[in-house]
Amino acid sequence: MNFLNVKVGSDGQAMLTGEGFQLPVEERVLSEAGAGRGQEVIMGVRPEDLKDVRFPGRDGLPKVNSKVEVVESMGSEIFVYLNIGGKTLTARMDPRSSDIQPGQNVQVAVDTHHLHLFDPKTEKALVSRGAPAAAVPAIAEAQQVH
Repeated sequence: MNFLNVKVGSDGQAMLTGEGFQLPVEERVLSEAGAGRGQEVIMGVRPEDLKDVRFPGRDGLPKVNSKVEVVESMGSEIFVYLNIGGKTLTARMDPRSSDIQPGQNVQVAVDTHHLHLFDPKTEKALVSRGAPAAAVPAIAEAQQVH
């Protein structure tokens, strides 16, 4: 899982803001997590939830700008290591994205329906796919699941 420090928008919009990006989210993501406006949280996003914007099914997803660091072809899928806000994130893409090259600036769509939010102090999950916070593992456990 990829982790980024973000701040919940305080201007009335359902937004997560990190270093160099803003990610609009559905209000339910924040309300289910009990995340308050202006609160700092850790956002977790799995590699398969970072998608190449050029293909069908990504139209309604928010997009963030990134710079490609490494592309690793695994045959049936491609791992693309992206720099977003100075941090390297891993995206797992299908072979249609094989033309992506290191050094290239690309937009990626973020499937916000599958975001995980964590408390930065306790590292406990605030919400994960709608599950109650008490039923979701801590960050260390989430990293082992991937």
